[in-house]
Amino acid sequence: MMAATWDARQVDGAVVGQGAPWRATLGSVAVLVIGVCLVAAVASVVTQYHGGDGRRRLQIRWLLAAGSVVVLLLVGGWGAEAHGASLEMAYTPFLLALVLLVPASVGIAMVRHDLFDVDRLLSVSMSWLVTLVASAAIFAAVVTIVSRAVGAGAGLGPAAAAFVTALALLPLHRILAGALGKMLDRDRCVALAAVEQFAADVRAGRRLPEEVEVVLQEAQGDPGLRIALARPDGWSDLRGVPVEEPVGFALEAGGDTIGMVTLGWESARARRRLADLVRVAWVPIEVSRLRLVLREALAEVEASRVRLVDAAATERKRLERDLHDGAQQRIIATGMRLRSLQQRLDSRAAAEVDTAIGELEVTVSELRRLAHGVRPSRLDDGLGPALEGLLETSPVPVDLHVAVLPEADEARTLTAYLVASEAVTNALKHACARRIGVQLGAQGDRLTVRVSDDGVGGIPDGGLTALRDRVASVGGSLQVDSPVGGGTTISAVV
Repeated sequence: MMAATWDARQVDGAVVGQGAPWRATLGSVAVLVIGVCLVAAVASVVTQYHGGDGRRRLQIRWLLAAGSVVVLLLVGGWGAEAHGASLEMAYTPFLLALVLLVPASVGIAMVRHDLFDVDRLLSVSMSWLVTLVASAAIFAAVVTIVSRAVGAGAGLGPAAAAFVTALALLPLHRILAGALGKMLDRDRCVALAAVEQFAADVRAGRRLPEEVEVVLQEAQGDPGLRIALARPDGWSDLRGVPVEEPVGFALEAGGDTIGMVTLGWESARARRRLADLVRVAWVPIEVSRLRLVLREALAEVEASRVRLVDAAATERKRLERDLHDGAQQRIIATGMRLRSLQQRLDSRAAAEVDTAIGELEVTVSELRRLAHGVRPSRLDDGLGPALEGLLETSPVPVDLHVAVLPEADEARTLTAYLVASEAVTNALKHACARRIGVQLGAQGDRLTVRVSDDGVGGIPDGGLTALRDRVASVGGSLQVDSPVGGGTTISAVV
C-alpha cells in the first residue's frame, strides 16, 4: 500500500499524483490483502477464545473487543473515504483505537487476568518508592526540628535524623506495602486475607482443616488446584484416596516433604501467589495430614480388635466343644465302667467305688458349668432359642420378645447372649425383681438387647464395668437407666 501511494497526495479532497496505472492495481490488491490479514487475525483470536479455558478467555476477552473495534473503525474509514471524507477524518479514529485500545486491553489482561505479574511488581516498586519519599521527609523534618531546637551549627540534626529514619524505615515500609498492596494488588491481599481467616477458623474449631483445598482453589482462582499428602507408602488426597506422585509446590516440615500442591493453571505469577497462600495455609494442611494418619491408625486398631475378638470367639467355641465332646464324655465313660465294675465287688469296695462315681458326677457338673460359661452349646440353634433355654429356669416370670435379627458373627452373637444372661442374673440376685423383660431386636445391621426389671434400681453411674467392657470389645455401646426404686433398664447395641 505504501508503494502504491508513494507519490499520491490529497488536493481538495481528491487523490492526485498516483502515477502509473499499476499503482492503482497494486493499491487494490493491498487493500484486499490487508482485509484478509485482519479477518485472519480476528479469526485466530476467536479460535483461541473458544478453544481456551476460563482463564485464557478472560485474557483474550478485552483484546477481542478492542480488536473488533479497530476492525470496525478501519472498515468505517474505508467507507468514509469512499464517500469523500478526508484521510484525517476517515482514519484518525482507527489510528487512535489501534494506539490506545489494544495496549489498554493487553494491560487489563496483564493486571487483572494473570498474563504477567505486573500488579505485584507495581505494588512492590511503589511501596519502596513511597517509603523512600516518606523516609526523606522524616529525615528533613527531624533535621529542621533539631536544628531549630539546639542551633543550626550544632551538627546534631543530621545524626538524630539518621537515627530516627533508621528506626522508622522497616515499620514504615511494612505499613505502606500493606496499604499500597490493597490498592494495587488487591486480588492477592484479598486471597491472603481469606486464607488467614480460614486458618483462624480452623484453630478455633469453626471449620474443618480438610476444606483447605477448596479454600485455596477459591483464593487462587484455580479450580484445578489439588493438594496431595505424603504417606509412608505413597501419596493420597485429603480423603485418603491414593494418587500418583504429583509434581508441584512442595510443603516441608522439619526437612521432610509432607505434601504437594499442584496448580491447574501454571504461570510465574500463579506460583508466587501460591507460595504466599501456602505459607498461611500450612497449619490446616498439616493438621489434615495428621488427622488422616490418626483415622487410619484408629481404623487399623479397630480392625485388629475385631480380629482379636473373632479369634477369642472361635477359641471359646473350640474350648466348649472340647469340654463337651472330649473330657466330659471320657469322664462319663469312666463312670459307666466303674458302675459295671462295682457289681463284681464286695460291699465295702462297692461303697468306695460309689464315692468315686459321685466325685466324677460332681466333676461332670462342674465341666458343664464351665463349658456353659465359655460358650453355651445351645447357641448353635440361634440366639433366640439359647435365651429361651436360659430363661426357663428363672424363678420369676420373664417376658422374652425376639424380633427379626440381622446376620451376626460369632463374637456379636455370644456378646448379646452374655449381656442378656448377666443382666437377668443381676436382676435375680440384687434387684428383688418380680418380673423381668428381655427384648432382642435390630438397629440397622446391629443387634440390640434390652433387659428391664421392676426391682429396686439404684445402680450407680459407671457401674456394671465388666458388662460395659464386654460390649465395648465388639465396638458396641451400653446404657443403664436405674433410678432408685424405679427398676433398671439395660440397653446394649452390639
